Amino acid sequence: MTRQSDAARFEQLVGQILRDEGYHVTENVRMRGTPHDIDLLAVRDRVTLPLEVRLGSGQRPIGLRSLRDWGPKVAFLGKFASGTRPVLAVGASVHPEHRAWAEKEYDIEIWDSATLLARAGALRQELEALLDSQPQRATLFGIAPDEIEQQLRALGYIVDPPDPVEPEPAPTEGDALIARLRATQTGKNHAKAYEEICRDILSYVFGNDLLDGRSQKRTSDSINVYDLIYRVAPHNAFWSTLTRDFRARVVMFECKNYTHPIRAMQIFTTERYLSTNVLRPICFILTRKAPHRHAVEAAFGAMRDAQKLLVVLSDEDLIAMVKAKDVQRMEGGTVADRLQNDPTEILDQRIYDFIAGIPR
Repeated sequence: MTRQSDAARFEQLVGQILRDEGYHVTENVRMRGTPHDIDLLAVRDRVTLPLEVRLGSGQRPIGLRSLRDWGPKVAFLGKFASGTRPVLAVGASVHPEHRAWAEKEYDIEIWDSATLLARAGALRQELEALLDSQPQRATLFGIAPDEIEQQLRALGYIVDPPDPVEPEPAPTEGDALIARLRATQTGKNHAKAYEEICRDILSYVFGNDLLDGRSQKRTSDSINVYDLIYRVAPHNAFWSTLTRDFRARVVMFECKNYTHPIRAMQIFTTERYLSTNVLRPICFILTRKAPHRHAVEAAFGAMRDAQKLLVVLSDEDLIAMVKAKDVQRMEGGTVADRLQNDPTEILDQRIYDFIAGIPR
């Protein structure tokens, strides 16, 4: 059986699973006025569910890079959905941290192999055989049998008792960093502690790429502000491209331990410190909460009028990148495998969202 026919059969099985659940399913739907096809369009009662179907390959889970490639198309299909979110159905596992980030980022649902097996009913054996037959797939993507069994029980299927639950994995270095970040209080009295945890997070997530970090203390709006400045190692494609595009010799991170979302004045203050003439036009502003819309508008102006890139990263963004780094270290693999799950994928998405949102 060819790889292409495997993909077609996988799509057919996903469609049949939905039919068995009472959906009317149409395959390969071309929507008028758009170049996008919908692999499967499922309709039941008042629910219209568009699905993008991807088989995947090999025994490794779907990486962040692939989720970023597929996520926007699935998000676009949301305009055709009713009563639910569009779905990305994949014939491989998706790490829970990656799933949570992608589902929130693109407002979609992800059905991985465990989800599909739990819903497969009488088709489970055939679906499992197809997934197990994929190249280099010695096991079913490392999916825990008890996870599948729990999902089957939730859907009303009777299964044999699961094996005893294994002990919880030991906390990772990333877990400890996230706990420190969450425990750090906001406000100027805790600015130093916030700067220290930000430095440690950057070292953990980007330690091989951002080098020679230096801290420069100054005062802004009566709150201590600590700038972290790094030079970029030449081997990482993301950082090399970013600094080349903006003619930057250094990258700056500014820590703002504010209790409330930062506003435009904090952007103006930081912008004055940046300079295209001295090759310092890039700053990532680390702050506890997502920025106020006026801050975003001020950052748009700095980019549009002065070619200065100021991107705000909240605690939520830092935590997502730390978790991505944990997964990358846990999964290991080849250089290509590691790049699939590199935390810069999340950072690059934030830059893309920012630049794409700049008005004329």
